[in-house]
Amino acid sequence: MYKRYYENLDDHMRKRRVLIMYGPRRTGKTTLLQSYLKNCGKRYLLENGENIQFSELLYSHDLSRIRTALEGYELLAIDEA
Repeated sequence: MYKRYYENLDDHMRKRRVLIMYGPRRTGKTTLLQSYLKNCGKRYLLENGENIQFSELLYSHDLSRIRTALEGYELLAIDEA
């Protein structure tokens, strides 16, 4: 594994906003996301955008179901969104 440097993502985090990390395949985006989540100190939910059940939940636009699924978390992270 190559050592990577990235800015403190906390400087870019805003309530009710989306932060998108993108780049070429196999460059360490998931590794960086997991590293950030491990050290961020927040209650987070990490989901995969390819998870059909999770995708269906978001596509449902059912705010009650979505709120229930996210209850208790401060941060939602979606890999492969």
